[in-house]
Amino acid sequence: MARTRLAAAVLAVAAGLGVLLWMRPSTEGRVASAAAETPVPPVLPAATPLVVQGNDFPIAPTAAPAEAANPDSSAERLSRARARLATSSLRETEPDGAITLAADGSLRYDRALRRLFDYWLSLIGELDHADIRTLVAAWIAERHPPRVLAQAMDAYDRYLRYLREVDRTGASLGATDPAQRLALLKQLRRQHLGAELASAFFAEQEAQEDLSLARWQLARDPALSAAERDARLATLEAALPDALRQELQSERRAAADLRRSQQIDALSDPAARAAARRDAFDAETAARLDQLDAERRDWAERLAAYRGFLKTLEGLDAATREQRRAAWLAEHFAPHEAQRVSALEAIGQLDAADGG
Repeated sequence: MARTRLAAAVLAVAAGLGVLLWMRPSTEGRVASAAAETPVPPVLPAATPLVVQGNDFPIAPTAAPAEAANPDSSAERLSRARARLATSSLRETEPDGAITLAADGSLRYDRALRRLFDYWLSLIGELDHADIRTLVAAWIAERHPPRVLAQAMDAYDRYLRYLREVDRTGASLGATDPAQRLALLKQLRRQHLGAELASAFFAEQEAQEDLSLARWQLARDPALSAAERDARLATLEAALPDALRQELQSERRAAADLRRSQQIDALSDPAARAAARRDAFDAETAARLDQLDAERRDWAERLAAYRGFLKTLEGLDAATREQRRAAWLAEHFAPHEAQRVSALEAIGQLDAADGG
């Protein structure tokens, strides 16, 4: 069968291990790093307190920031923020996400908008919140009219306010039952974002969260047989949006490819491994795996030769030994490989490193 997504299999397996980690947005845990900074303006009235295991967590609106003291302050802030951006982790990168417009020219809420905000919010810890907001606004203003800018920054402020609230209640949320935790997160999203923006930003994520929660609950139900559990899961997956269902199927195929590849790797005969790969994968993938086999054999042979060479240095003084060792490494290994060999030798793992 032809399968070309073997490289994605590791991600698929890792995703399967994170059943209970999906309930937090990607930017959570970093938003509160500058809690004392200028808060974002309020966008919703005071909300009804949340009750988490008997404790009240009122969601109060934050105070509006003070107006700039002089007309040049915004330009100065933008100049300073761009200077910091030039030396940040995002230097020489292009923003992920996009601004999408509706037919009437207004902002359309969608997942691409959230990705754009998440791109800029990844600067938390390097720039303060006010500078990040300035960069977001400038980026949008350079590409869209004031109407769209105002709509986008309103959405940004609501999104940041939601993330800050999740940060504030995060420890308590983590101690709740997964079903209660997911329900509270959904409530927070709709309180701070509004129903339309919450759906645009989190509809796909919540579908995944609901499925993961259902899996967790079904796995813990002793009254269900394996067949009943599989049937219920199949029904749940059939109700997923098409894109998510296809993604899930692709991840399963990739995971199956990884398991098959590991089984083939365990074959001791190189010819048998090559034949099995040609049967299991497309020609390009099989060729890449065969090449990896060859590289591993070459690495193991060079390590074995190096270990033999080290024995010839026994009895020499330390300076001579190191000089000859360095020369041998430079002749038989690339610089990065020589560093790896030296590191393995320093921690006593040289003999166990034949696998590459």
